[in-house]
Amino acid sequence: MEITTNHSRLDHFLIQLHLIPRSKAVWLSGLFLWAFMFFLTLSARELSGDNVCVFCTVLSVGIVSLIPTTIIMLVLISLGLIIPVLSIGLIPGILGEHEFILKDDGLFERTAVNETLTKWKGIMYAKRYKKFLLIRVGSSFYYLPRRCFESQEQYEEFWEQLYDNWQEKK
Repeated sequence: MEITTNHSRLDHFLIQLHLIPRSKAVWLSGLFLWAFMFFLTLSARELSGDNVCVFCTVLSVGIVSLIPTTIIMLVLISLGLIIPVLSIGLIPGILGEHEFILKDDGLFERTAVNETLTKWKGIMYAKRYKKFLLIRVGSSFYYLPRRCFESQEQYEEFWEQLYDNWQEKK
């Protein structure tokens, strides 16, 4: 089965918007940043010599630490969304037409500058969402928007063949 997609900057932005909140690295970074801010705030408070109940101190420091952590994480996430979308045009073959073909030995992708056969064993996971298919290969993803399929039936058929081949041959 064969499908042709046309990737735009908006598609790239939307997939980043989908992936970033689901990234364990983002959540762990936020947790470590909060712990660091908590330590800095607690240290500054201890240096001031205020002796209030321990619970009140920990609670207030924890809440106050959330403010800079949230601001820093929002800035980093915004940069993580904006920079790739702006720079993606510099890498040939990312934007534009992508042709995907399901073959017996793997998923074949063809662009204007690249042809890649990903063996079924090379696919880390494949997920079907309402508006797109997402296929993870190593540290990158194949994104197939629902709008590129002629019908819902074709979308379902492509997914079923992809998923069955992947499960059978991984």
